[in-house]
Amino acid sequence: MKRLLIFLLFLIAKTFAIGQNCKCDSTFKVVKYHIETNYAGWFDKTKQMDKNK
Repeated sequence: MKRLLIFLLFLIAKTFAIGQNCKCDSTFKVVKYHIETNYAGWFDKTKQMDKNK
């Protein structure tokens, strides 16, 4: 009985501790756009990496 209670407490605690509610895909798109527009060598380096694959 004690193990069941501990298991249920951990299960409930896990559901509350999953993490932040974040729109990670939109945050990633904003950061990617910012890097692509402000980093001077972005397209040169990404084209080189695509050729190496």
